[in-house]
Amino acid sequence: MGNFKNKIGHLISLLSISLAVVIFLNHLICTLLYLAPKNPTSRLYREYVSRYMFPLFTQRWLLFAPEPQTSQIKFIYRCEIRGNWTEWKDPTYELIQRHQKNRLSYYGKEVYVFNAVARDLTDAQIIIRSSSDLETNKDIANAKRLFSTICLRDFSESSRFQFSVISLDAKNYSERMKAGFYGKMIKMDYPAIKI
Repeated sequence: MGNFKNKIGHLISLLSISLAVVIFLNHLICTLLYLAPKNPTSRLYREYVSRYMFPLFTQRWLLFAPEPQTSQIKFIYRCEIRGNWTEWKDPTYELIQRHQKNRLSYYGKEVYVFNAVARDLTDAQIIIRSSSDLETNKDIANAKRLFSTICLRDFSESSRFQFSVISLDAKNYSERMKAGFYGKMIKMDYPAIKI
């Protein structure tokens, strides 16, 4: 009786290993056929391979070669205090410094907010045709609220503020060793706004 149980246990483990090898080989062959260039025999296996690969094992080239960053958008602002303007400030500079000291902090999320506002303003700049559009555009209204709050927080005596969006194009890789990191710079100044 013990010998029979031993043979059954051995048979079950052998079948389990065989099944695992068949599943692995099926996965390997389907992956190779999925990634192989199209050829005259592709139509013979395309349907089976597609059903197997989608949606769990789909692969895209973005996984291996993401599109490199070609530009960076910066947001700067200044506040007027008793008739004198402060220097232009980058609101993300200190946040990035703090975030780099403690990666688990919330400062990285705050940087996202400023970057999103800067991107929205860049997109809004394409849409704006007249000065009346400056008053009605929701992205500009969001930026106005954000910077009036920041100026009042940092300088309680602020009377006006101004913000600007700077788009910096990255240099080509072949020019990376030349002085200065960025190539062309585009600066969009918005008019001073009363708080």
